[in-house]
Amino acid sequence: MKILVVDDHAAVCRFLARVARQEGHEVLEAADGEAGWRLVREQRPHLVLCDQMMPGMTGLDLLGRIRQEGLQTHFVLLTGQGSEELAAKALRLGAVNYLNKPVELLDVRRLLKRCESQVAERAQQSRVHDLLRRLEIVLEADNRLEMVPAIAQFLAVQCIGRLEPSVLASLRHALQEMLADAIERGNLGITPAEKVAALERGLANLHRLHDTRLAEPARAGLRVRITFRLDGDRAEWLIESCGATPEVAPAPVPLGGTGFAEARHVFDSVEPLASGHGLRALMRMPPR
Repeated sequence: MKILVVDDHAAVCRFLARVARQEGHEVLEAADGEAGWRLVREQRPHLVLCDQMMPGMTGLDLLGRIRQEGLQTHFVLLTGQGSEELAAKALRLGAVNYLNKPVELLDVRRLLKRCESQVAERAQQSRVHDLLRRLEIVLEADNRLEMVPAIAQFLAVQCIGRLEPSVLASLRHALQEMLADAIERGNLGITPAEKVAALERGLANLHRLHDTRLAEPARAGLRVRITFRLDGDRAEWLIESCGATPEVAPAPVPLGGTGFAEARHVFDSVEPLASGHGLRALMRMPPR
């Protein structure tokens, strides 16, 4: 593995680097978060071992940047004893593990073995993905907006290895905005003016507006269907309103929302479906 150690304590940095090299790994070192971020972008390490408490950029800040860029780098946070809350937050952000300081030799070796196995498994999955020529995924979700980020992330992950991290991050954001528009403006019928008026009275008022619309019988049976198709170098996303049962008529999906505007800058083309109940976004995948 290629491992990056980020710690402002030189002795800790040297110790971790020495152990990793003894285990046969290539090691990079950085004394702060900004230097670590530069090495992540330039060298694309498989694993980052990073201290939390550093001047400037903290370990969690670095982890956030890595995930924001859509990078799948394994990340392990180094924390002081009694920092279980920080460790839990790191795991929620996508860290694979954490180590309490002072770190023990045996714990580091065990951690490296586990990460080595996980990196090898991911590499194998990537090779299988390279063999993929055609894929179709159909998701159907209710109108809970809190699910939108996770759905957008799941859809974007399908293009890992095909798109640069910055493009992948833009894709995820555009999908998130399109889904939010389809739910909020389409299925819930919340106009931009209504949303602004609710937000002016506080976020709690917007949540109450969502709950009120969700409780309306005419809207309770509405869903959002997302279809992703990958065929060679052509990717397609369909986002459309549908009913939970055939008796429920789908809602029109708006074209003038934030999601549509965002999508026009990311996809090669975005167009309404003939039914008026959805959008189709197309993107050409770069050659392998």
